[in-house]
Amino acid sequence: MVRPFRDGESCIECGTNEKKHHAHGLCVNCYAKIWRNNNPDKAKIIDKKHNQTEKKKKWLEEYYKTEKYKKMMKESSTKYRKNNKELMLERTHVWRQNNPDILEDYKSVAKDLKIIRKYGEDALRLMMENHYKCQKCGSGKRVAVHHIDWDDKNNTYENFAILCGSCHSKLHSWQPPELRHKIFEEWMNV
Repeated sequence: MVRPFRDGESCIECGTNEKKHHAHGLCVNCYAKIWRNNNPDKAKIIDKKHNQTEKKKKWLEEYYKTEKYKKMMKESSTKYRKNNKELMLERTHVWRQNNPDILEDYKSVAKDLKIIRKYGEDALRLMMENHYKCQKCGSGKRVAVHHIDWDDKNNTYENFAILCGSCHSKLHSWQPPELRHKIFEEWMNV
């Protein structure tokens, strides 16, 4: 029977009292190590039983690809995160503190991908050419892509303008459709 070491006791082989006592004054690990050295043939048989065969490895690889396994893992990881919110927040906080450069890379890549998905590569090229700054006032806050002809289907390089949130909202105050292009040109030149 496996029991914990009593106060003042420790393993005679490794000196630890952290692991459970097994027998003859040895912890579980030291007892197993000595038994394996004294019984190599039996140890090989046990290893053979517990080692994975090629057939089992292939089966596991296929099982890991199934929807059943993915669903089970998602549910268990969601449950773990839900039950350990404080731990997960602490891990996230520590990772963010230790990896500020990687975090900035993620933010910039995510921002660039969002622009490409929404407007195409021409919008990203114009954004990079203007160093993510407003073409009207030079601000870098809440920079957005504006369609000059106000047609959000026309995603060409010539139809884009880069504007900060403030300038963009001023421009988007109600304008009569027939005057939008003229007003934009005058507004940009002022």
